[in-house]
Amino acid sequence: MIRWFSLFLVSIALGACATIPSGSDQIEARSVLGRDVFGDEYVYFHVTSQGAIADAAFVSMSATAGPSAMAKRLAGILAAGESRQTRILVSGAASKKAAVVLRDALKLNETRRLPKLELMYAGDESQEQELRNIAESLGASFYFKSY
Repeated sequence: MIRWFSLFLVSIALGACATIPSGSDQIEARSVLGRDVFGDEYVYFHVTSQGAIADAAFVSMSATAGPSAMAKRLAGILAAGESRQTRILVSGAASKKAAVVLRDALKLNETRRLPKLELMYAGDESQEQELRNIAESLGASFYFKSY
């Protein structure tokens, strides 16, 4: 339990270092979306929005500049699913940005098998199938919540 809580705090702290915080009500509402699947033991990785223009630039830059620092941090957390049970919910105010961060993090793990990773993406359903295909190709379990 302490390990999960520590991992949760690290992911929040690292995400906060590089981004502007969103409203705490929105974060709290998203953070509980995994409870019906995972119970109380999971990490919530929040991808914050920096506004429509900045988020659109982020999404287009990821296609040319490669994975962001945020995607690399998330990739490290996901990699734990190679050897130990890892449950994580990924979401954010900008659904497309959150999907890009998650997609890039999964692709950074493409040489691994992640059989102990249970991953939930809460966002727009237009990104669900691509993320599901990548996650399941790595051996991970994938869950989706429309948000």
